[in-house]
Amino acid sequence: MMRPAGAARRAASAVGLAWLGIMLLLGCGACNGQGDATDAPTGTDPAPVESEAPSAADFDADRAFDLLVAQCDFGPRVPGSLAHQECGDWLLAELAEHCDTAFAQPFTHRSTHAFPGQTFPMRNLIGIIEPAGGAKPDTREVVLLAHWDSRPFSDHDPDPTRRQEPVLGANDGASGVAVCLEIARALRLERPATRVIILLTDGEDFGISEPTLSEYFLGARHFVRNLGELDPKRGILLDMVGDKTLELGREHYSYGADPSLVERIWKKAADLGYEDVFGNTTYAVSDDHLPLIEAGIPTVDLIDWRPQVTRNYWHTTFDTPDKCSPDSLRAVGDVVLALLREGI
Repeated sequence: MMRPAGAARRAASAVGLAWLGIMLLLGCGACNGQGDATDAPTGTDPAPVESEAPSAADFDADRAFDLLVAQCDFGPRVPGSLAHQECGDWLLAELAEHCDTAFAQPFTHRSTHAFPGQTFPMRNLIGIIEPAGGAKPDTREVVLLAHWDSRPFSDHDPDPTRRQEPVLGANDGASGVAVCLEIARALRLERPATRVIILLTDGEDFGISEPTLSEYFLGARHFVRNLGELDPKRGILLDMVGDKTLELGREHYSYGADPSLVERIWKKAADLGYEDVFGNTTYAVSDDHLPLIEAGIPTVDLIDWRPQVTRNYWHTTFDTPDKCSPDSLRAVGDVVLALLREGI
C-alpha cells in the first residue's frame, strides 16, 4: 500500500521500529476507510463472486439431451416395430419413476391410407404429477404433451430412393418427449401449482397427405375420446423444439384457441432472456393440438415450423441428434417449467 507504507517509513526513522508496526496498522485502516480505487492492493485478486448453484429442481438441459439421444438409440419408433415396443416400455418406466401415477392408454389402428388394411398396436403414455399441497377433488388439471412415435417414411427426403425409409425423429418426436420427461423430473422435486398430465401421444406422424388427415394425430384423437376421470382445462404441445437454431412463432390455431396463454408464454420467455427463440413470426400448423382444441381443451403448439425442404430436414432421413442442441431444449424447458409452477 503505497501511501501508508511511505508514512510508516518516515515515522520509523524518527521513533524506531516499534512505532512502525503501529503506524502500519493505522495506515491500513486509513486506506480502507478513505482510499480511492487507485489505492487498492495490486498483488491480490479480489475474491470471485460466486453464482448461485443450480438446483436439482431446475431444468437440466444436458439430461434432456441425453433423453433425446436415448430415444433415438432404439431406432425409428414406428408403430408395429420392435423399436417402438421397446422404446415405449422405456418411456413408461421413465414416467413411472418421475410421476405420481403412470399408465399406458393402448389402442389399435386399422390403416386406410398409409398401409391399407393393416392393423397397428399403439399406445399413449401418461404420467400425472400432483400439485403442491396434494390432490384435491377440485384440483385444476393441465396437459403437457408431445408425440413419441416416428414417421414411417421419409417422404421429403432429397434422395428419392430413401423416401420409403423411416424417420429417426430426433427433432420431430424425441425433442418434445425429452423436454416433457425432464420437466416431469423437475416438477416432482418442486411441485406445480396445478395437476399436470404428461401425455406422450402415439401415431401423430403416421399418415399421408390426404384431405382429411385421417391418419395423423391418432393418439391425440384417442385421448380426447377416452378422458375418463381426466379433465384438463388447458394444454401445451411441444413438437420439433430441439433444432440448433430454434425459432418458435405464434401458431395460428393456438392463438385462436387461447391468445392469453400464448402471450403469457412469450412474456415469460422474454423475462427469462429467450427472445431470440420465441420470435415474432406466425404460421398455421396441423398438429396434435387440433383434436384437443376441438374437444374444448385450448392448447398452444410450440413448434419450429420451417417446411421448406431446402432449409431443413423435416420428414427426411437427416432428422438425427446432431441437428439438435441442449440450449434449445433449455429455452423451451425453462419457460414451460416456470409457467407450470406458477399455474396456467
